[in-house]
Amino acid sequence: MTKIDKPGIDVAEAQTRIENELLQEDIVCETITNIESKYGTPAQIIPVSGLSGENVDQLVEALSLQSEVMDLRADPDVPAEGIIMDARVEKGLGVVASCVVRWGSIARGDYVVSGEHMGKVKAVQNVAGQAIKTRGTPSQPVQIIGFKSAPKAGDPFRCMSTMEEATEWIERRRIEREGETTRAEVDPNQAQPEVQVMGKAIQQEAKMDRFLQKHGLDQEQ
Repeated sequence: MTKIDKPGIDVAEAQTRIENELLQEDIVCETITNIESKYGTPAQIIPVSGLSGENVDQLVEALSLQSEVMDLRADPDVPAEGIIMDARVEKGLGVVASCVVRWGSIARGDYVVSGEHMGKVKAVQNVAGQAIKTRGTPSQPVQIIGFKSAPKAGDPFRCMSTMEEATEWIERRRIEREGETTRAEVDPNQAQPEVQVMGKAIQQEAKMDRFLQKHGLDQEQ
C-alpha cells in the first residue's frame, strides 16, 4: 500500500478499505486471519511511502520472509530472463533499457532479445547508473545498454549465447506474429479474400514448420 505520506490520508482507514476490496476478490489478508484457507495463503499489506521511505525496510523484510516460506529459488548460472520496465535513447549511450532480472544472470558481451529487438550487451548498470562489474542476478533491477532499437515496456527479454541464436529467435517470433495477424484478417463473409488470406496463412504455417524442423525445435516451445 503506497503513498501513505499524502496529506489527509488515514492509513488505518485506507488499509481497512483495501482489505475489504481484496476480500471481495477472495483474497484474505493477514490482519483478518493468518491461517491458510480455501482462498489460499493470507496476503500481507505493508503501508509504505516511496517518497519518504517510511516502512520500506518492513516491506523488504516481509518479501524476504515470504520468499523463504514459499521456497522461491532462481538459478543464477543460466542465461537471464526478465521484464523490460522502460526503454529510451540517451545521448552518448544509445538505447538504455531498464529491466528486472527474473531468472539467470546477464553480463557484458551477452546477446539479448525482446520482441523483434535485439543487440549485444555493451554494459550492465545498476539503478544509479553505475557499472555492474560481475553479472546482473535474479531479482536485481538493471539497465542494459546495447539494444539496436528500443524494446517495448512490459515485454519479456532473454539472453542468448550467440548472435545466430538471437537472430533465429527473433525470426521465429516474427513468423508467429505474421501468422496470427493473417488469421485475424480472415473474413468469412468475403469468400474470395478469405481464400487468398488462408492461402497466405498456410504458407506462413509451412514456413514455420520448416524453421522448427531446421533447428530441431518443438512447436510448443
